[in-house]
Amino acid sequence: MTYQTKMTAVVYMPLAACALVCAVFAVIAMLTKAGVLWWCKKVTGIASMIYTVSFVSVVAKCLEVLDCTYLSVRKDKLVMKTLPEVECFSEEWNNGYLAVVLPIMVLYIVVPLAVWMLLYTAGNKRWDRSGFLLSALGVFFRKFKKEYYY
Repeated sequence: MTYQTKMTAVVYMPLAACALVCAVFAVIAMLTKAGVLWWCKKVTGIASMIYTVSFVSVVAKCLEVLDCTYLSVRKDKLVMKTLPEVECFSEEWNNGYLAVVLPIMVLYIVVPLAVWMLLYTAGNKRWDRSGFLLSALGVFFRKFKKEYYY
């Protein structure tokens, strides 16, 4: 198994697990007529658990691609530290490794930062029961009680 195959497996495995969980709960919801709300609550809970558990390993694997160093023999060649056969910024690196990593970096780094910014800038409005934040992002803070936080 090549390094690129291993990297792709580590990076995309949590997404495949989320897709499988969504499909299983969709079938259960259809068979039991539980409804869309039940399905959304179950899938959101399990997806956030998978996301939390896989966060560190996926981000570390993605950042390995960007970790380039010069060879000790040839100082003019910038290569991946984990895979010295691949030259950084080459066509193979851009099309193979970077193409796999960039979408995942957006999902695992940019999206959490955007959610944090939304919650941080909302201030006390996030506790408004009729607001957009509670309905869209409530999974991140619904269980916390306002009166326990400053």
